[in-house]
Amino acid sequence: MLQKLMKKFDLTLGNFQSIQRKNSDILFTLKVSKDTDKGDLERTGHRSYEEELDKVTAERDAARLEADTAKQHSQDILGLAKSFANRPIKIEQEITQNPTITQEGGRQINQGDNSSYDETNVSDEGQYAGRDINNDRDPDDRAV
Repeated sequence: MLQKLMKKFDLTLGNFQSIQRKNSDILFTLKVSKDTDKGDLERTGHRSYEEELDKVTAERDAARLEADTAKQHSQDILGLAKSFANRPIKIEQEITQNPTITQEGGRQINQGDNSSYDETNVSDEGQYAGRDINNDRDPDDRAV
């Protein structure tokens, strides 16, 4: 702003006698030649000040808008993260009729599907092991 005034009116730093702050304004006291149009100098200075103020205000407003937008995006992402964190996790597992479980040593155990017995058929020995969970007795005591 000052550079424009200095260039247009052929001013140097020596022309500035004082610079004072008056409330929210700045007062420049200048020493100029008699043929300088002081009214034009004042209008040009005021216009330059207003243009610079508008430019700075627009930049500030754009920065605030950008910051507000970034803050809103951050809050949106945080909200999504919280909603996903509070969702129950559903785990599904398919159970086959006769699953085969391999123990250490390579021995296979085939678990039967009889719901009244907790039974295990051991394929390499052909033995039956388990308890009748309905009667809490040894299965070998069952009547045949």
